[in-house]
Amino acid sequence: MSHTAAPATLLRMTGIFKSFPGVRALDSVDFEVGESEIHAFIGENGAGKSTLLKILSGALAPDGGTIHFGGKDVVFASPKDAQASGIVTIYQEFSLAPDMTVAENVFIGREPGSKLFVSRGRLEEQALALARRIGLERSPRALVRDLSVAEQQLVEIARALSMKSRLIVMDEPTSALSRTEVEKLFAIIRSLKRDGIATIFVTHRLEEVFEICDRYTVLRDGKQVGHGAVAQASLDGIIRLMESNVNDPVNIGNPHEMTIEEIARTIIKLTGSKSKIVYRPLPADDPKVRQPDITRARTLLGWEPKVGLEEGLTRTLEYFRTKV
Repeated sequence: MSHTAAPATLLRMTGIFKSFPGVRALDSVDFEVGESEIHAFIGENGAGKSTLLKILSGALAPDGGTIHFGGKDVVFASPKDAQASGIVTIYQEFSLAPDMTVAENVFIGREPGSKLFVSRGRLEEQALALARRIGLERSPRALVRDLSVAEQQLVEIARALSMKSRLIVMDEPTSALSRTEVEKLFAIIRSLKRDGIATIFVTHRLEEVFEICDRYTVLRDGKQVGHGAVAQASLDGIIRLMESNVNDPVNIGNPHEMTIEEIARTIIKLTGSKSKIVYRPLPADDPKVRQPDITRARTLLGWEPKVGLEEGLTRTLEYFRTKV
């Protein structure tokens, strides 16, 4: 993790607004990323991260605000516009064509050659050079469907590099990776940094923020609620920023007299999120059970097949009832 001063600004999003029917998804959000920095973008599900990143990628138009990138004001009417400017997004669900080769996926829609003929030789040669740069040890002729998740992710990164990216957005890039694969990915991200390429790193694994990122920004309820240098932050401090206001009054009611839908809606109010919430039994003497921190509590809860829907929701609600 870098401990140097903040670099020159590469991306500045100012006063971004976005509303959907009945919901203000983003409320005057400011977001900055420096040249070649690794920037953590953090927030609970429903905080507005996906909406802001869709605006940055050109997939959504903002209702208000400005975007300044690479020294000039920009307006992206489509993802193609953002990519042409040097911003490429790698989503958690990859956008690869499984029945096409590595090389074809890397240069899809931008194949070298004439208007009539693709130069297979140049296509595979250029794809191989990118693969070697990021440590993808696969033939450019290999079909994507035969690759592991980690290897498919490298194909996405190779494609981003082929577009001359200056900023790569990685949405939950470690969610399906082993620890060894995570370490390899981090090495690649650090190499991109050395090459002058910035990364927006979206994750719910907060320990990774302190391992790989230079700076962070936290969104909560559609607003930017905190940002700064990771070296000067603490895990507890970031968690507190992520939390909804647990002091807001909520009519909990009696879970045994509520419908499943009413229980679910109440839990959503308590957690500020529509995430899947699951009940996971814990020992009564586990000190973590007594922590009033909602975010930590949510990490202790999950949905396991042995617990029925109604029972799981009821127990989860009863747990939060003691914390609010």
